[in-house]
Amino acid sequence: MERSSVKGIAARYRGQALVHRLSYLAEVDAEQRAEALALAAETAAGAGKNVSQYLSLCEAAGVDPDAAWVDSANTHTEAESTALERELNMKLAAQDRDGIQVSRIQRVLLAVSRTRGQPPRSLPGCAMLAARRDSRPSAVSSQAAHNKLGHYYTSTGEGSSAISSFMRAREYCTPAQLVENTVAAVRAGLQCGQHDHIEALARQTMGAASHMSKA
Repeated sequence: MERSSVKGIAARYRGQALVHRLSYLAEVDAEQRAEALALAAETAAGAGKNVSQYLSLCEAAGVDPDAAWVDSANTHTEAESTALERELNMKLAAQDRDGIQVSRIQRVLLAVSRTRGQPPRSLPGCAMLAARRDSRPSAVSSQAAHNKLGHYYTSTGEGSSAISSFMRAREYCTPAQLVENTVAAVRAGLQCGQHDHIEALARQTMGAASHMSKA
């Protein structure tokens, strides 16, 4: 079995990796174009929720799309998108409430520091406030909600939206989480063809990591 044949590629790859390699094979090998595109379309339907990719492959292959699958996928993705957006809005609202409470505590500490003539950092409550600010559950939940949306957009082929969601999530990342976040964003860029964003993502991550290490 030749590694550059449709069967050879299908034996080594799965999911979107297989779709991309078959699409490339169709571009460079006219004899295998029809077979490669047909299998790519079939794989796209089974690999996820990227309806536009599936329809594009069907058109290129000259085959009729599965209308039932398209309708089902559109219905499912719309419902999932609505649920994820609702979850994100709930987490952000909770974070806003938590932020208001932290701000109130900050004002109290500032008033006490002025009364005692001490800098706010020297007060016993300051360390507690900093720890609460950095680890409050609402911020962690907001990060998770943004990441969920990022993975959803990656699965539907919406690369720019996926990268934007991952970038919003990094506002709540620790240095270790920042690396994981960048890998997810780069993967989304590669999978969805947003190659121009990848170098910028790497630069931003290095800058953010350097800033965190100095903080």
